[in-house]
Amino acid sequence: MIDFDNDDFAVKVYCDKPSDPVRYMLNKPLYSQPGEKFYYRDVDPHLISYAIQRLTGKILAQWAKEKLFDPLGIRQYYWQSDHTGTTAGGHGLHLKPRDMAKIGQMVLDQGRWRGVRVVDSLWIAESTQKQMETTFQIEPHVYHYGYYWWILHRWQAYTA
Repeated sequence: MIDFDNDDFAVKVYCDKPSDPVRYMLNKPLYSQPGEKFYYRDVDPHLISYAIQRLTGKILAQWAKEKLFDPLGIRQYYWQSDHTGTTAGGHGLHLKPRDMAKIGQMVLDQGRWRGVRVVDSLWIAESTQKQMETTFQIEPHVYHYGYYWWILHRWQAYTA
């Protein structure tokens, strides 16, 4: 849990453009120990984008195109990147509503799209379950958090 609020993150990473963004982000202090407190910030998924790039040799947008968008027939989209060309991890993905619905249907179908496995069903199940208590609420409902999914228990739904 890196202590780097979204407003500061946007200015420091996207405007100031540090020469080594990963080092810059990782040099920030921790907000809390991992799993101790919930506090969503864009820095964490942006670091995951860098990690995917390092592990696969492809920017997140390219990896997602091959592993998710192509199998779902998603052809037109735009995904922001930082000054290094690394895909934004926490925001900046622009999709058509019908393509967002394809992702939603694939999740509802436990990772399958038109009968073809796209995402592991165990990952779908785990990522859409409450992983962290939060204090975020829209009266009178408290929303919990999975792995990048908000869990809306009242409606038995998730949102990203």
